[in-house]
Amino acid sequence: MTKILLKRSLCHGRPILAAVALSFSAVAHAQSDADRGLALATQWCNSCHVVQQNDPGMDDAEVGPPFATVTQYTAPMLKKLFAAGHADMDALSKLSDDDLAAIAAHLHRLKPEPRSR
Repeated sequence: MTKILLKRSLCHGRPILAAVALSFSAVAHAQSDADRGLALATQWCNSCHVVQQNDPGMDDAEVGPPFATVTQYTAPMLKKLFAAGHADMDALSKLSDDDLAAIAAHLHRLKPEPRSR
């Protein structure tokens, strides 16, 4: 009888385990998107923007605003910004939708800061 109850509880618990596993997978995927976004931002944006919070290697007199002041930007907003041309960098208009989504994921994980300029 105990084995039957144990089997039933295990069978009924599987959807819960699957849901927990999927949520961890989604978090890991979001984290990897944000990490890829940081790598892309470092490659394409770091010369004019502070792309990470508390980055001690960046100068306070950067050309563009720190990324922590534009955390509300979404992938479609970035696409529109780059399609119109951004600081004479035509290469940014060629970033894929996945790349833009990754950069937006990086922006969204930053702690928002007020814009000082």
